[in-house]
Amino acid sequence: MSLNPIATANHRSLTEIPIDVIATIAIRLDLCSLWNLLDTCSYLRYNLMPYRSIWRRIVVDLKYCDLSQFYAALRRLKDSNGLRRLIQEVCMDGNDDSMISPLIMLVKFPNLKRLSARYRRFNTDLKVDTKLLQEMLKSGQLQPNSLPLERMDIYHYYMAHEPHLDVFSRTLDRLSFNDHVQLDIKECGRARSTTDELIDALDNLNLMACTRIVATDARCCVCGYNFVKCWLCESNCPGCRSKRLPPLVNDKMNQSGTSNPTNKNPSTTSRADSDDTLSLDEFSFFE
Repeated sequence: MSLNPIATANHRSLTEIPIDVIATIAIRLDLCSLWNLLDTCSYLRYNLMPYRSIWRRIVVDLKYCDLSQFYAALRRLKDSNGLRRLIQEVCMDGNDDSMISPLIMLVKFPNLKRLSARYRRFNTDLKVDTKLLQEMLKSGQLQPNSLPLERMDIYHYYMAHEPHLDVFSRTLDRLSFNDHVQLDIKECGRARSTTDELIDALDNLNLMACTRIVATDARCCVCGYNFVKCWLCESNCPGCRSKRLPPLVNDKMNQSGTSNPTNKNPSTTSRADSDDTLSLDEFSFFE
């Protein structure tokens, strides 16, 4: 009995699909799924391995593998196959697991330019990470000015105060041979007081500054204004004067495309108290 030609045409093997099309799909896969694809057959492995664009950026996603599978996939990026030095960007956003540290990526990939480890609420600790980086510098495991690191993202919605932000930033700057490693967080810097007159006087002196953390890409869900100050120091958006929402709610509305329905009439900006900023010395902090 002859096969239905229409049904046969709709069931093509992977080897019949143009390799460029498969490479376009492979670029969007997480690391474990990528290796699963390459292990499907020797044809895919030998034709996709030379694609530099596939290896320029890797994604860690524990929804598609467990820790042992992830580390097995990571070990396959070696000098012997030339893959380790091709990695320029690592994204591990949302993988809030204590067994995976972004510092591993700094040691593993000598040509890493961008590292994103956002939304790791329970395992982002700048004090611990700074101490580990400085110990690796002193032991020689990492060398000063040895990485092309340009940017590191570490923001999560529950960040409040980060007294170790400055020393962490300067430690990254010492690792990179670029002038400065950009972070996706900053301190609010809003002067605080009980009266507007005292605030105006202290603005110039840079005293009593608010040290709450603000994401550098935080934008108003109504008008898209890029926020400079935290939502407590600046309760209304300077762009559209709408009432600002907490960062988590604001970002969710940005992602869904929903506008802020709250009152758009400006009110007096609330200013909450904050702990004093710590004065830190870069390499004597942990001694």
